[in-house]
Amino acid sequence: MKASKTLYLPIKRNWIEMILFGIKRVDYRAMTEYWRKRLYNKDGTPKQYRFICFHNYKTAWWFSFDGIDIGEGNVRCGAPAGENVYRIKIGKFIEECVYGN
Repeated sequence: MKASKTLYLPIKRNWIEMILFGIKRVDYRAMTEYWRKRLYNKDGTPKQYRFICFHNYKTAWWFSFDGIDIGEGNVRCGAPAGENVYRIKIGKFIEECVYGN
């Protein structure tokens, strides 16, 4: 997989479990300058990633990338109530990689 076409996102165990069980199909990130630069080009168009790699300190989970938009999210899935956020659409599960001991 080509690293330049991959969006790497740190994630907590409870959220990745919801993603793996199919409950959470969108990841939410705050509307900060940091996330804008990672998710959008200078001209305001969304970056075109191929993959999303969610990771924690010992495991990585690869999914296809299904796009980005802006709006309110599901509070039960980690979005703040009543706020617009970047919504990262999670596609098909590809693989899980466990790092060495």
